[in-house]
Amino acid sequence: MAYLLCYTKRGEGCYPEHNYPGHKGYNCDWEHAVHLAVSDDGCSFRPLRNNTGILFAKSSFAENAFVGVTKTLVDPWIFRAADGSFFVSAVRRNRNAADSERCGCMAVYHSKDLVHYEEPVFVRLAGEEVRRPRCRYEAETGAYYVEWETESGLWGGSCSSLCRADGKTARMEELTPGEDCGAEADVRVEKCFALEARRLELDAQETDACGAGAQGSEVCGAGAQKADVCGAGVQGTDVCSVGVQGTDVCGAGVRGSEVCSPATDGMQAGDFGIEGCVPGNVIEITQEEKETLCGYFDEIRFVGVEPIRLEWPVGKALPETGTDLEACVPADHPVDKRERGTSANLAGESAYRAANDTSGEMASDVMSDSAACLPGAVCRYSDGSTHEKQVCWDPEALARVDVSRPGVWKIPGTIRQKRWEFPLPLKFLPDEPKDFVGMSDPCVTEYRGKYYLSSSGSQSIQLRIADTVEGTFAAEPVVIYRVPLNPGVRYVGTWAAELHEIDGVLYLFTALCENGDWEQVKSCILRCKGDPADPASWEAPQLCVKRDGSLLTEGGISLDMTYFRDGGKDYVMWSDRKMCYDTGALEAGTADIYIATVDQKEPYRLTSEPCCVVRPMYGWDRYETEVDEGPYLLRHMDELFVTVSGSSTGMGDLYDVGVLRAKSGADLLRQENWTWIPYPLLTKESVPGEYGPGHNNFVKDPDTGDDLMVYHAIPHDAQDRTLQRQPGIRRVHWAKSGLPYLEMTPERDLPEGSERVVMELVVK
Repeated sequence: MAYLLCYTKRGEGCYPEHNYPGHKGYNCDWEHAVHLAVSDDGCSFRPLRNNTGILFAKSSFAENAFVGVTKTLVDPWIFRAADGSFFVSAVRRNRNAADSERCGCMAVYHSKDLVHYEEPVFVRLAGEEVRRPRCRYEAETGAYYVEWETESGLWGGSCSSLCRADGKTARMEELTPGEDCGAEADVRVEKCFALEARRLELDAQETDACGAGAQGSEVCGAGAQKADVCGAGVQGTDVCSVGVQGTDVCGAGVRGSEVCSPATDGMQAGDFGIEGCVPGNVIEITQEEKETLCGYFDEIRFVGVEPIRLEWPVGKALPETGTDLEACVPADHPVDKRERGTSANLAGESAYRAANDTSGEMASDVMSDSAACLPGAVCRYSDGSTHEKQVCWDPEALARVDVSRPGVWKIPGTIRQKRWEFPLPLKFLPDEPKDFVGMSDPCVTEYRGKYYLSSSGSQSIQLRIADTVEGTFAAEPVVIYRVPLNPGVRYVGTWAAELHEIDGVLYLFTALCENGDWEQVKSCILRCKGDPADPASWEAPQLCVKRDGSLLTEGGISLDMTYFRDGGKDYVMWSDRKMCYDTGALEAGTADIYIATVDQKEPYRLTSEPCCVVRPMYGWDRYETEVDEGPYLLRHMDELFVTVSGSSTGMGDLYDVGVLRAKSGADLLRQENWTWIPYPLLTKESVPGEYGPGHNNFVKDPDTGDDLMVYHAIPHDAQDRTLQRQPGIRRVHWAKSGLPYLEMTPERDLPEGSERVVMELVVK
């Protein structure tokens, strides 16, 4: 068996503002969510998702359609359902205040695997705010037992069914998601047993513990000491279950042992060894359930290499020295050729793209037959996924192989591993402002054998051009267009420039921001009619418009437009934010992600009505600012993943990345065909020292066929002061779960010292 801890974090105050004076990021938005940690022994727990939230409450737009109301979750409690699946109960709040819609309710989420959650059921327990609801299923009575606290006391009750607002009854797991269960909820609610009466019962049972094996301590939940309590932190009373025979069991339906919090007896929150932990409870889970959780939420690391064995026919010559074989020798070998990728990474992807109308998204590098003959190294990772890497096989050892007769040969090799340092070095024009030495919103695009780096910048739109992805960052900037200044305009910012080839023509998508006034920013597109490095090839910016010719966003702003083609249709996605001046002062709404179709000949003009795909929904994309922006497509076989940068624009450290998911070929103008993964995939906790990662794009590594993520993040100095955004590159790892893993650092990918491998070459 294994153990699972659910908890939140303290969520107190605001993110340190010494780096961002005048801005407030409420920590409860980020920390008041359900966190999970796993353990093999019930004592030492490892937090999942880098000690960040996994289950967040959805915001409510019923109370405020313009901005919405940020919701948070506290007091989580996990318990088994009658069928062995899971329920997670919690109290939903308005940030750090009582829930304006569901005060007195307990939110109950159902999950089969604690990875995917159904919409919550709200069970009304009281007419005032409740705290610390604790639940379990009692097999003996076939009922669910609930305990909770209010300012007026401690309460408990049991129910075999819950009453919905329409008066009909249904079992808990059958309730319609989001429905209120009614004021009374068909629950037998009673004041908890008096202290002395309960002690007499406990004495008769010869136990003073709510949990199994607790000696000298009357504790059931984490942090509740010297009290017989069915939850955490209630002191001075003996409250436990109703109808449990022979033992006072507080937790959540652990089959076969009926133990709640087996690892929390006598412990304080700090005993879990998790920074900021506010514990809920601990339950037993199976190893299979633990492996499922870890496969989605744990850090992914290299664990080894599969055995490498190659059978070679007698009499067939090995690839000759001086061809592709020499391209895979170690870097310190006298032969210095351009590296090439393994066939496995390129062949399947290329075939899929050819069959699915995705030309222009695949690098043109092609493997030779001789290089394909020699195997790569299949690396294994902690979640059960694999990744094939190139190997530089020792040419001298290969030259000694006698293929004229059967035999077994041991061939040493070195796994090739690219290592990108963060931040990547940059070159700047002499007239660039001396106080700006960073880069926001980097985007690398392959176009006709060259690589182009674009980014946010000034009215001088720049490209950095090189023969390799990495080389663009060290290249000299080339000014391709200077935005003319209109009368009264002193400065024009160009935001999130990215290149896209559409029907053989290169376009630059960006947004213009006059005088640096973010309230005026508008999406636009520049068309190239020749050499991208020649300023004379670029036409003036064309504002993006709806199909009737009106501005893309009236009464608001548009930015971060991107383009892709799928299912024979051309799509643009962008961030759209409405503004309101009804009170005389600016009120900014949420920045939402929209999608529409366009014509290849006029990609700046929509050919459909805009469709809102997602709004800032959770605390993690509403942390200081309610913003979703920077969409960019990552295609993996028949899956479409669109990364979206969310959260604060004023406090750059809080920036993070979420993912929209859809099937290739679906009607992408229908919101229901998109799935918004409910937790962020890349945060300031993902890689130490890289704060506010985000606004990424993806490009194919021409040498390996791997997806590379180009992104920005913020380093801090020795005094923990934020520096400027800087660019980085990272390999995208495809996890066993099917999701892109965006946290694959070189050391997690292939630790130094793990590069040496041996191939068994069998001539037969």
